[in-house]
Amino acid sequence: NIGFRPTLADNKPISLEVHLFDFEEDLYNQELKISFVKRLRDEQKFENIEALQTQLNQDRINCMQVLGASN
Repeated sequence: NIGFRPTLADNKPISLEVHLFDFEEDLYNQELKISFVKRLRDEQKFENIEALQTQLNQDRINCMQVLGASN
């Protein structure tokens, strides 16, 4: 996500969030190169955290389909 995180933080600066699927190592203080493949959806504000989590689960499914990977 590149945006303002409207569900979690009003009036905060723009941020970049990246979800690395099936990865559990420590990457703090590491330099990463991020490549964009496809825009999945526009940023939106959800009613609550549960609604956001539901959408993030669907985003993961959609992303894996775009990448041709198994869920």
